[in-house]
Amino acid sequence: MSGFITRADYFYRTDRPLLIAHRGTWGYYPEHSLGGYVEAYYSGVDFIEFDFQVTKDGKLVIIHDPYLDFETDIRDHLDRFEGRQYYGKTYVQDLTFEEARSVYLMQRVKYNRSTENDKKYKVQTPQEVIDLFRMLNEEFPRTVNAERKIGLYIELKDW
Repeated sequence: MSGFITRADYFYRTDRPLLIAHRGTWGYYPEHSLGGYVEAYYSGVDFIEFDFQVTKDGKLVIIHDPYLDFETDIRDHLDRFEGRQYYGKTYVQDLTFEEARSVYLMQRVKYNRSTENDKKYKVQTPQEVIDLFRMLNEEFPRTVNAERKIGLYIELKDW
C-alpha cells in the first residue's frame, strides 16, 4: 500500500464514491438528531459526519454551530438563559451540559426541509451516538452496504 496515508481500505474504493452523511439526513430530520443518524445508517452511508462543541463545564455535545439559536428551540426558553446572549445568540460554551441538553433540535432551514421531526430529539453526546451505532450493528444490522460498519467522521470546532 505504498503511497497511501491510511490502510483503511474504505477510503480507496474504486467501485463507487465514499458516502458521508453530513450531519445525518438533515433534509428529513433536524441536523445531528438520532433519527437522522438512524436514517443515514440504513441508507448505507460509509460515514456520518459530526460537529463537536464544548459546554461551559467541559463536556462534548454534537451540534454544528457554536450557538444553539438556529438548530434548537432555545428561543422558546430565553427566560431561562437571560443575560447569556451575545449579539442575539446563545453560545454552547456559556451553557452547562444539562442546560444544552434541555432544548430540542429543530430544522435550521424551514423553506425546503421537513419540520415534521422538530422538537423530537435532544442535543446528543458522542457516547450516545457511538452506543446507538453499536446497538444497530449488533441488533438491527443494515442490509445496504452491510459489509462495512459505519464510520464516524468527526469535526472539532474552534470558533
